[in-house]
Amino acid sequence: MVAFIRNLHRRLRGPRLSDATFDTYLHVLRAKWAELPPDSDAGERRFSTDLLTWSDDKLLAYWDEQLRASEDLRGWYRALYAPLLRGKRVLEIGSGMGFDGLYFLQHGAEWQPSDIVADNQRLIQRLAQAKGLQPLGFLHIDSLAAFEQLPHDFDVVWAIGSLIHLPFALAAEECAEIIKHLKPGGRWIELTYPFERWAREGGLPFSEWGKVTDGERTPWVEWYDAEKLRQRLAPHVMTPIMDLHFSSNNFNWIDMIYTGERAPPPMAPVELPPPPPITTPTEIWSYAHRIAVRDLLRMVDGSVSADITCKVTSGSIGFAFLTTDGTAFTGREQMLNARGLLQRVTITGAAASDAIVIRNTSGHGPSRVEIETITLRSAL
Repeated sequence: MVAFIRNLHRRLRGPRLSDATFDTYLHVLRAKWAELPPDSDAGERRFSTDLLTWSDDKLLAYWDEQLRASEDLRGWYRALYAPLLRGKRVLEIGSGMGFDGLYFLQHGAEWQPSDIVADNQRLIQRLAQAKGLQPLGFLHIDSLAAFEQLPHDFDVVWAIGSLIHLPFALAAEECAEIIKHLKPGGRWIELTYPFERWAREGGLPFSEWGKVTDGERTPWVEWYDAEKLRQRLAPHVMTPIMDLHFSSNNFNWIDMIYTGERAPPPMAPVELPPPPPITTPTEIWSYAHRIAVRDLLRMVDGSVSADITCKVTSGSIGFAFLTTDGTAFTGREQMLNARGLLQRVTITGAAASDAIVIRNTSGHGPSRVEIETITLRSAL
């Protein structure tokens, strides 16, 4: 059983990079991300070095063309955030060709682009000048120390697919520096690829999955949901206000408020042995299985969470923490419908819980679930 859990976690996290740091991994990232993706799905990827040889007129025409072409995919969030960001100081991580940042700058935001590729920043400088716009500055991220140049009063961190392309531990290292520059009460906004997409596209190691999502030269990509992103930003306390899948579950939009607080030291995560496949009784809301957790939580204060990966092969399954007297839930129940592929859910409840309960939440007969992993930990 222990070997099974270890193997699954290798699949979820990819190979270890125990000797790497953010600074030593930068050259790996630069080799890929000097290649700029278009703003729409229709265009081809281009190198910023080549784009810099274009005339201003040709650059502006290309930029405007891509912005129009991306309206179906990205127009909703630009329309939503443009009025919210007016007058706000926005730090963009991985600004690329500035499709979002220059748009928001045109609509009254104060925008600080940053990128690991110097030519990407030169390209934005050219575009901004041609448009008569003035960003707050141009930050080339040549090491973690580069962030020390920034002020500490940003209202928003904006990271559209940029922080998912390096291993979790290295992304956490970078985020620890970035968050120093975000005001308490500020927003952390990311575009990610969701767990469901990773599972649908084969559950590949993260060192291989990037070739599927972003092309052959992509060294790494990880899935994120709001809970995993909160783990990456811990011990800083983040309150999610949006965790939205869109474009056929290809993308996940995560918007969180930074409370300015730091969480107390967490309990060490505990891997629980998964039960055998569970088939529920026929009746809706009927309990099918309980996983005892009371003894594991005796010394824990506050709330706890359980991250569960599973396949619901028929019906609908509910997961929740149950009170010690077995009469009520200590947190909100989370439900998954049958999809035939690996899914992930996080439940949260009080430390004074007796068990994790699994029940039938379908009114159309029995449901069935195969649980692969259960990780018990402190709630964030």
